Amino acid sequence: MNSFPSEQLPLGLGDSGKIVDDLHRLLAAANFPASVENSSFTEETASSLRSFQESRHLETTGVCDINTWYALVEAGYEIGDRLLYLQNPMIRGDDVAELQKRLGTIGFDSGRVDGIFGENTEKAVRDFQRNAGIPVDAIFGPDSLHMLNRLGHVGPGQPVAAVREHESLLTRNPNLDNRKIILGEAGGLGSIINEFSRELNNKNLRVETISHYDDRQHALLSNALNVDLYLGITSSSIHQRSISYFSNQRYISPGGVSLADSLYERFLPILGSSLEKHGRAIQILRETRMPAIVLCIGPTSDLVAFGPNLAIAAAEAIVSWLTEPLIHDKTSD
Repeated sequence: MNSFPSEQLPLGLGDSGKIVDDLHRLLAAANFPASVENSSFTEETASSLRSFQESRHLETTGVCDINTWYALVEAGYEIGDRLLYLQNPMIRGDDVAELQKRLGTIGFDSGRVDGIFGENTEKAVRDFQRNAGIPVDAIFGPDSLHMLNRLGHVGPGQPVAAVREHESLLTRNPNLDNRKIILGEAGGLGSIINEFSRELNNKNLRVETISHYDDRQHALLSNALNVDLYLGITSSSIHQRSISYFSNQRYISPGGVSLADSLYERFLPILGSSLEKHGRAIQILRETRMPAIVLCIGPTSDLVAFGPNLAIAAAEAIVSWLTEPLIHDKTSD
């Protein structure tokens, strides 16, 4: 049931069969049961999916796409269900996210709470085991969980990674030397990317671009180059205009929120009140280790029309974000 049925997705109204049975079981396991007793994708299924998607900071379409299926599978894991350790491909799930949250709030820096057991989480587990006086093998199993439970439940504090990211916003360096940005798109928006790249280069920023349909490649390059910011640009078949930063049910990126606020202020006079700003847990925002933003500016025709002005405004916002200390926190969506 937990395998990835890529050839059968997306699932929507009218679909049926074993895969829909599996979908219903995943929804029930995630505490979003659909009131159905058959193998058909009904309005009740769509309603449960929308509720689940909203809780996971995914686009609330009521359709089960790749991101939603993955999120449902990951939601089925609770901390203690399995051994957690660094492997390839990396382990993902709610159990990993809970471990990251709990380690982070007691001072062991496991990185952002993204539900991906990577190198930062492995190091945090090692540090925790060393401090707890148990064998240091970087495998989070029953003994490590027992020791973690002895420390009590997670309080309201912020994970170390969030505190560090927020503090970096308070002490910015006005020198733009060696500041690196990646501009990414999935294909077909090369001219728009060039507009943005030109404006950023004019501000003395180092810019790399990537054009690839797979978001994982964008994240791999960004992480390998250790850039200061990832900025993705996409279009939509509908008139959707949005600025997205990383956020899930356990973590909000302070740097992402701060830049999204600045971009929103500068884009609003250009795009009008249809512009939205929100936290999302989509793949590229989740897998990049630095603050990341994805811009979606409606159909390609809108991007072509607004592109030059948006590029100028984005360059101004990014330079301000990189160099000027955050004076006060703004309320984010």
